[in-house]
Parts: sequence; C-alpha cells; structure tokens
Amino acid sequence: MSTKITTSDWAAWVNLMLPAPTPGGTLHVVGTVDTHSADFAFLEKAVPQGKNPSILLLNLRTETGTAPAKNPQNVSYTETLQTKGQYSEVQVWYNGKLEAAITKIEEVH
Repeated sequence: MSTKITTSDWAAWVNLMLPAPTPGGTLHVVGTVDTHSADFAFLEKAVPQGKNPSILLLNLRTETGTAPAKNPQNVSYTETLQTKGQYSEVQVWYNGKLEAAITKIEEVH
C-alpha cells in the first residue's frame, strides 16, 4: 500500500560559484513532503531516465524507518553536472504520478 503524500515548495538551482566541482556546476533540487504518517521521504534519480535527456526524472520514495519521521519534512537531491544548462526541467514522480515539474532552474553565480 502506498503512502498518501502532500508536496509543496519545489525549487531547483545550479550552483556555478567557483570553485565548481565540474564545468556544469552542481544541481540542487528541494521540496517539502508530508507523508501523513511516520514514513521518511527521499528523492532518487530515476533509472532509466526518460527519452529527453534535458529533463531530469526524480522518484520520490517513502520508507518506514526505525524512528518516526517528523512531518512535514524537507527532501533534497544533488548532482554534479558535466555541462552548463544540462537540464531544462526537473520532474518529480511518486508512484507513477507526476508530483512536480520544475521548469525554472536558476543559476547561482
């Protein structure tokens, strides 16, 4: 049985401040998740990715931990990028349903 969730406050940005670990900088994706239970929420890169390489697909997962999670909870994902502008959009999916489409990925210099 899947956990019913509520999500909000999704944002994505690329940190290009020097020294950058890679030429494309570091992508950060954050959001707020309420699992309405004691489950933990986290983001992971979908495998395989979709047909469009400029859209990053992330899966939002929930898992029961040894201690209850406090809700709402912040989730995050970080990835070093090989090229500037590598992604034009980030999509967050939960149990086959699109939870969020982040089309504005800001650059921090």
